[in-house]
Amino acid sequence: MADKTCAAKITLSKPIKFADEEITVLELPMPKAKHMRHVQSDSVSPIAMILDVAAACAELPPSVIDELEAVDTMAVVEQFGPFVIGGLETGQTN
Repeated sequence: MADKTCAAKITLSKPIKFADEEITVLELPMPKAKHMRHVQSDSVSPIAMILDVAAACAELPPSVIDELEAVDTMAVVEQFGPFVIGGLETGQTN
């Protein structure tokens, strides 16, 4: 990920495993449209949406992100969330 602008770099309190790799740090690049294409913001919670986009950005299956400890999950939500939901509409305006 050296050529991607990093939106968040999170040192995990407990490593997660992906295949033969032990992940101790999540480096999440700035999300792009391709990462958000399949997210339906009206049908999932904001936390689920952030975690789904984080998984796509980290090039990990959602099942791997699901293994994050609660404290690490909240770090992802707090540090990466603004890049995901910051620009979404929050309701109708007239």
